Amino acid sequence: MKRAFILRGLPGSGKSLLARILAAAHFNSRVLSTDQYFMVDDKYQFDAGKLNEYHARNLVAFIAACRDGCPAVILDNTNTQYWEFEAYVEVAKCHGYMVHVITVGQPKDPHHIEECARRNEHGVPFEIICKMSDRFQP
Repeated sequence: MKRAFILRGLPGSGKSLLARILAAAHFNSRVLSTDQYFMVDDKYQFDAGKLNEYHARNLVAFIAACRDGCPAVILDNTNTQYWEFEAYVEVAKCHGYMVHVITVGQPKDPHHIEECARRNEHGVPFEIICKMSDRFQP
């Protein structure tokens, strides 16, 4: 059975770790993340002006993975609101995938928010993580 894993959570919640674990458990899987497009010379360089373009590129890559029949497709994005990942769910379903939407951590818990601010790899400030928590749809 083909599976699509849609990961959701704050920066620093452990989504990428879970994505690696899932990828190791599913032969020939693909992990897709918009963050990969912000990597320049092995360094993360966020550019808000490129966000829409890079999200679109990530969706195109997800569609291609599903079209190719990849056994497991893993989306590693924050996906704080439903509209951010609903197209991925629809694409996966249309290609016969069982879809698993997984929230990593407790995005509304103050202790979790603080921990995410401390350990996120891209230097997302505490204030931004709080805003992401506020808009996170359970």
